[in-house]
Amino acid sequence: MGWYYYLERALSFPFKARCSSVRKTSPLTLGAAVHVVSLADEGDCMKEVLVNIEYGHGIVSVPLAQLSCVTRRGSTLRGVADRHYWVARGYEY
Repeated sequence: MGWYYYLERALSFPFKARCSSVRKTSPLTLGAAVHVVSLADEGDCMKEVLVNIEYGHGIVSVPLAQLSCVTRRGSTLRGVADRHYWVARGYEY
């Protein structure tokens, strides 16, 4: 859960992001703009880091690794970039 607690401190919510990869388990399409409102609950992040986004008239959890950060806030940019680096290297959660 180290990643969860690191991102809990690093990410500043809400922030804007874009879908940078498509997943069968996610409703997002490539390039879709999203508004990230929070980390998903700790219990939902046992296998990978999920974030809550506004979607339609509700909130949906999607993998943080599926999103690229659009915001200019330094700690948020760094936190998302750190997670992407970790995933790109093939490391497990």
